[in-house]
Amino acid sequence: MMRICLTMLLGLGAICLVGCSTGVSAIYAGAPDGSVPTSTVMSGGGHVTLFHVTRWDDSNQPLDAQQVAGFDVRPGEKVGFEWKNDKAKMYQPDAQLALQAYAGEHRLELGTITSTTDRYYWADAGGWNMYWGETTSRKTIKAVTLH
Repeated sequence: MMRICLTMLLGLGAICLVGCSTGVSAIYAGAPDGSVPTSTVMSGGGHVTLFHVTRWDDSNQPLDAQQVAGFDVRPGEKVGFEWKNDKAKMYQPDAQLALQAYAGEHRLELGTITSTTDRYYWADAGGWNMYWGETTSRKTIKAVTLH
């Protein structure tokens, strides 16, 4: 009985440690996506890659992700997205907001979002697949550890 309790206690401790260690993200910013911030200050700088996702599976994992661009940013620079409007068409019924991506001094006009599955992300290219692979386990760990 003591061995079972000790094993359960060690298992719970391991889950708590893993749950607390998943705070580092390979996704720095996303739009339109309410689960990640729209912009982030890159405290350490580095290389960031812009991904465009157009298709998702039933568990909200990307099926079609394309690398659009990549830039080196210095420490303290921001990466993210801004919504822009055409002031000449602002009051017309067909007016739309256009998405602009930025990484430090670099700007990219992405145009209008035409579908609810259309999303853009600034990410670490090396951690992109690992991030999406860990999404399910991260949700489970947060639920177990009450985060």
